[in-house]
Amino acid sequence: MQLTDAIRQAFQAVVVAHKTGVTFTLETNKVLDQDSGIKDPACAWILPTTGLVQVASILEDSYTLNCLFIDQTGSDRNPIERDGAHARMEAIAKQCWRRFFDLYIAVQGSYQGQDMDLLQEGPVTFTPIYDEGTMQRTGVGMTVTIMDKGQAECVDTYFNG
Repeated sequence: MQLTDAIRQAFQAVVVAHKTGVTFTLETNKVLDQDSGIKDPACAWILPTTGLVQVASILEDSYTLNCLFIDQTGSDRNPIERDGAHARMEAIAKQCWRRFFDLYIAVQGSYQGQDMDLLQEGPVTFTPIYDEGTMQRTGVGMTVTIMDKGQAECVDTYFNG
């Protein structure tokens, strides 16, 4: 299993374990205007931006995770209801991140046999989303960058000679 897949699956396991019944969906396009069949509240996983960061004489993998934590609000809702949906989804997003952090960043963890020695780089940001698209979805976008502090991959086996 590739680490990118392991991170997604571990985060998904955290999200779907939340007591509010958050749906986890994989998205490559903007989720706000998509299938109305998505059960709300929902967490939409967007493919992470990855990179390589030089640390001393090795290259370490970095992953910028982007997720949308959204809930449906009615088109006739008032600002208090909108703000309540935002606050509720912000709280759920922070709870999910804290749980993931506790399981896989604060300690060296593993998910289904895949070791994950991760480090959070910089803050986690929660950007408000409100009244987006035709479905009036409201919540937060979560963005965080993590680094793989595990053993750097030796690529010699991938090349001839």
